[in-house]
Order: sequence, then structure tokens, then C-alpha cells
Amino acid sequence: MTPVDPGADLLLLRRFEPQFRTTRGEQFYPIPLEAYLPLTDLMVRRRDGQPHVVTERPHVTQEVLAACEEAGPDSITYLHMVREPLTTIQLVQFRARSTLREFHEGTTRFARVGIFARLLDMAFRISLLARGRVPGGVAAAAATSAQEAAAAHPWPVYYGRVVRTQSYTVLQYHVFYAYNDYRSHYHGANDHEGDWEHISVYLSEDAQGAPVPEWVAYAAHDADGADQRRRWDDPELRKFGEHPVVHIGAGSHGAYFSPGEYIIRIEIPLLARVSSWAGAVRTSWQRLFRQGALPRRPVPTGASPSPSWTTLGEMGSC
Repeated sequence: MTPVDPGADLLLLRRFEPQFRTTRGEQFYPIPLEAYLPLTDLMVRRRDGQPHVVTERPHVTQEVLAACEEAGPDSITYLHMVREPLTTIQLVQFRARSTLREFHEGTTRFARVGIFARLLDMAFRISLLARGRVPGGVAAAAATSAQEAAAAHPWPVYYGRVVRTQSYTVLQYHVFYAYNDYRSHYHGANDHEGDWEHISVYLSEDAQGAPVPEWVAYAAHDADGADQRRRWDDPELRKFGEHPVVHIGAGSHGAYFSPGEYIIRIEIPLLARVSSWAGAVRTSWQRLFRQGALPRRPVPTGASPSPSWTTLGEMGSC
């Protein structure tokens, strides 16, 4: 096996590293873990439902996490960043000096289409009421802490990895956000602490062994399969030289190929149960009365499965 040259891998990662485009007013940018971990407490929530502190800030490090033992099948171990939300006065002061004032919600496409699409938009907004809400001071407190910690790291940080397979050399770019303020500041679905996002560039080799970009895959929220990838020569994929351009969703930090407005589907538990019940009734009706098409079962062929694409998404959500 040919030994891997770390220097060559680093050159590859830098050659094709993505270029991020963010929305005006974005409060969180990719930061290094060594800047984030001291802002958190290592917590465990056991069967009694009460959280307990395992390691207090600022003593949480990667070494502490690596040495952390499993808390048991009935427990959850996690990092907690925001202890107390900002007070009302502090929140007003934050909004007065924050770049959030640069964000202006424009006329959405729902205002330019028919009444049915507008009703769907209204239903989406109403559904948010069923999900509860994180106090606005929490997102502001997270932004204040993250921005102070990131002051020593003025440039966004990514973690690169090169994976070689029989078909491709895959350049993986992992970025970490301290907080998602999608709901509090951008009228989205939810807020949460900690968010890993992922971009992949797939390379082949030409006759001389030089790398040739073939595909890119983005961690686009609410997308799967072919919707998460584009060929390198796809006109929808924007590039700056050899750097694929990534449009970052405001507050959600999802990665998209084009700028625009994207709606994330939300599953409401009550409607999910109704849908499951309706599906069971439909299947029973079809089997009992032989009406309608039953789902076809896959026929085993004995052939080995084709290589699968990397499943992307939020990998560190809490």
C-alpha cells in the first residue's frame, strides 16, 4: 500500500476548500472546538430526569471528553453551553449593537404565488406554536459567548479529512457551530446548541494521476439522496475558481447550492399518528378487498449493493 503523505492531503484540502456565503446578520460562524469546549459544562441526565454536572467549565477539553465513561443505558451525556439567558435589558442592548439589524426579511415567494401556497405557509407558522419556544435571551447569550470566544480566531475554521476508496478520493470538510438560532432570530423551526455540518468533494484521477473533481455533496437540510449532490459541471453549482460556493442557511447553517428561501418540514406528533393510522387502514383495506396497489417487495438478486453516497446532515445536534 502506498503511504499517505499528510502534506499532499493538506494541499488537496486547501485546493478545493469550499467558500461559504452567509446571510447578513448571521451571528454564528464555524469555530474551533478548543474555543467552544471551555464555554460548556459536561452534563449527564439520569433516570430521575435531573441533570448533573460531570465537569464544569472551563475545564472541559477534548481529553476530558475522550476519557468520559458511558453513563449507562438510561442516561444521556451531553454538553451544555447557556446557563442563564440574558435579561430583558441585556437583550435590548444586544439587539442594539448586534449585526442582526442588518437582516431584513424580504418578500417571500409565497407573496407571489397562489392562495394555496400562502395557506401552507400560514399552517407552517401556526405549527411552530405546538413546538414551544426557547427564550430569546438564550440565543443572544449564546451569540455573546461564542463571539467573545471566537475573537481569538478571526477566520472560520474547518476540520479536513481525506478518504480514499476504490472509486474516489473524498475530501471531507467538517465545520462546527456553537449554536443554531434559526427559530429565535430567523423565524425558523427550532434552536439548539452544537451543530456539525459537512461538505464533501469527490475526486477521480486523469491519465496522469492528477485529481479531477467529479461531484460535491452538501449537508442540505430536508434533502436526501440525489438532492444532496451535484456534478462538478452542473450549472447550479457555483464555483470560485476551484472552490465550490456554499450558501449557508441563516441561523440553521444548512448548506445549499443556490441562494434562496428553503422550508424545512416539521413533523407534528399528532399528525404523525393520524398519518400512521391512515396508512394502516389503507393497507388493511387493500389486503382485505384486493383493491389498490400493494407495495411491491424487493426481489433479491444476489448481487452486491452498489456503493452508497455519504448521508449528510446535522451530526452534532443536541
